[in-house]
Amino acid sequence: MAELDSLIDSMIQQRSTSDVASINDEYKSEIDIRQTFSKGQGVFAKHFLSVKHAICSLSYPTMMAIDSDALQKTCYRCLLVTATKLPLPEYGRVSKELKTCSGCHIARFCDKACQVKAWHAYHKYECAVFKKRQHNLPSAILRAVMRIVLLKDRDVLPSDEWRRIISLTSHEQVSRVRSNLTDMAEGIKHLAQSKMSVETIQRLLFVMKFNATELPTPVYGSAGVMLDPLVAKINHSCEPNVSIHRPQQTMISGWTDSTQLSEDERKTFIHLVPLRDI
Repeated sequence: MAELDSLIDSMIQQRSTSDVASINDEYKSEIDIRQTFSKGQGVFAKHFLSVKHAICSLSYPTMMAIDSDALQKTCYRCLLVTATKLPLPEYGRVSKELKTCSGCHIARFCDKACQVKAWHAYHKYECAVFKKRQHNLPSAILRAVMRIVLLKDRDVLPSDEWRRIISLTSHEQVSRVRSNLTDMAEGIKHLAQSKMSVETIQRLLFVMKFNATELPTPVYGSAGVMLDPLVAKINHSCEPNVSIHRPQQTMISGWTDSTQLSEDERKTFIHLVPLRDI
């Protein structure tokens, strides 16, 4: 069993670039990343782009956290929301009984497969922390930052992904909430028993505060927060011009039958599509 765990861990640590957001091939020549005054780096369209097409795709957001009030009804891996009467592709209308993590009693999963994937990707690093704070769980944004800290401390977070995260515009030099976030950073460092400096954790808090986007579920819209560097750059104009779109759901016609999805769509967590023609 230990050998299997080690093998799975090594496969996850060697994550391919498809596990982070990427510009879809047909739009690579149409997109430009530029620095803007006061707002930092952003992704801009060089030419006209239609609302009909996804310009960016993400297979799965590792840097995420589910809102505390949604944890009991949301799978900690695939984000299936069980408290719904809406038809769900592959699940139908039935409510699935989520399995509770026996370690922390916080995370819940729709099946064993989701539990194993989450455990080896990130939950085994945070489970003990959740157990200590199960009656006073930190907010979603603090847990998302703590996950980054835990993965970085254990050399699970690829170095290039870490660089993309830490280099995001944070506005920390002009923010008035520095002292409050310093206290939060010290709390995260203590909870995670991290070797990371308080200053670095504080910067991560600023990065998350100004760059995080909503975590979409197949049913209720947002269920928490997520951070992906490319998604952050696309939506960092402070005037949102893209929509996060799950392949299993259309914005006009409602739910699609799972048989209508291509293999790539089944593997894609979200698409980003323009809210208006740009």
